[in-house]
Amino acid sequence: AHADLVKWRTTGEGEKEALTQNKPVFYYFTADWCGPCKRLKSECFSNAEIAEIINSKFIPVKVVDRQMEEGKNPPAIKKLEKKYNID
Repeated sequence: AHADLVKWRTTGEGEKEALTQNKPVFYYFTADWCGPCKRLKSECFSNAEIAEIINSKFIPVKVVDRQMEEGKNPPAIKKLEKKYNID
C-alpha cells in the first residue's frame, strides 16, 4: 500500500481553516469502492512532490461518499455534492 501524504481535513475543519488562511479548498470527492480514487491515492497522493504542492497551496478536504455502503450521506456531504454537481 502507498502512504497518503496529503494532510486531509474534514469539511468543517477545512472550510474554517481556508477562511483563516485565505487559501482555496481542494475538495477530494471519493468513495471506498472507487477504482480511480484508489489510483489517485497510490499514484498522486503518495507522491511527496504532489502532496507538498497540495498541502502548501490549498486546504485539502476529503469528502467520502457513503451512499452505497450506508444508503445515504450526511447532510453536509449531500450539500457539497449538490453544490459541485457530484453524481
